[in-house]
Amino acid sequence: KSGAHTVWITPKKGSLPAKALAGLLPKGARMGDLQFTAATGPLTELAFALEATWSVGKNKQGLFTDHLQAACQKTTRVLFLDEAHTLTRDDAAELVNMAQTVSARGRFMLVLIGTPGLPRIIRKAATFTERFETTSLDMLSEDAAMQALQVPLGHGGITIATEPLREVVRDAQRYPFFIQQWGEALWDCAARHGAQRLTDEHAREVKPAIAAKREDFYNGRLEEIRSDGDLFAATVAVADAFKTAQWFDSQGIVDILDLALKDRAPDQTEREAKAEFLLTELVKIGYIWQPVGTAFVKPGIPSLMDYIAQRRVKRQPTLATADLQRASAESREREGVA
Repeated sequence: KSGAHTVWITPKKGSLPAKALAGLLPKGARMGDLQFTAATGPLTELAFALEATWSVGKNKQGLFTDHLQAACQKTTRVLFLDEAHTLTRDDAAELVNMAQTVSARGRFMLVLIGTPGLPRIIRKAATFTERFETTSLDMLSEDAAMQALQVPLGHGGITIATEPLREVVRDAQRYPFFIQQWGEALWDCAARHGAQRLTDEHAREVKPAIAAKREDFYNGRLEEIRSDGDLFAATVAVADAFKTAQWFDSQGIVDILDLALKDRAPDQTEREAKAEFLLTELVKIGYIWQPVGTAFVKPGIPSLMDYIAQRRVKRQPTLATADLQRASAESREREGVA
């Protein structure tokens, strides 16, 4: 409404696409008289200059910041960064520091979007981001999940009976992505049949396709996790843990990972460091997350945990129930929960 200039970027393999950042500046902006060598010869256009120099040094990055500050004196600029949880720590630190510098003197807003573990990841890069405003999405309530299906269908003049609606919400586990999958499938089903009211029959028709898509989703996550033996061991152990308790604190998860790594890393110091690293990785991929404002770590997608636990390799031991219960009890004691 204010006529702000907006740019939407998704990192490439965890790194800032520096050329895309040039879109924040007015067209034709140049980095002074600096010359940069590229395949096509010396270039001074900012779009190419940034690509060549973003990681070279702070002096040249400073030129970009100066240009952006000047531009933000005239027009509000907003940078939306999706999949921000994939940023490398160095790039995340550079970005939020640049944003703080620019916003102090100009009308600039940085919006970071990612998995629920994003606040933890960004704070590791720059502690001052604790002052950022954070909105965290939890599993939807049953009512919210029902509305997420009903409202878009209603815009198309389509209604859905109460019982199939409740069944769909149960099947989706109130997980936003699964709700989206069901919504798309029901919409397409209504279009195929020219139906204005969806029933049990329609839900049963699309359920196999939903199950296949979910299986594909799980397989993709499983292959990603399996590529790292320690990470796979960690995901299985955490899946076992959440069968015994609804939540743990961060230290409780670290204790569980330490137990899971005993055969893989005999040295205690090495194992403890690895456990801390794996905790961060599990948060980064959204396997577990800590709701903002709480000390409780929860499953990211409970059904994914079940899927992975069922595919443990033979040499992956099941942690003793007594050990898992002790980790849960110690978590509760630390957080003062009866």
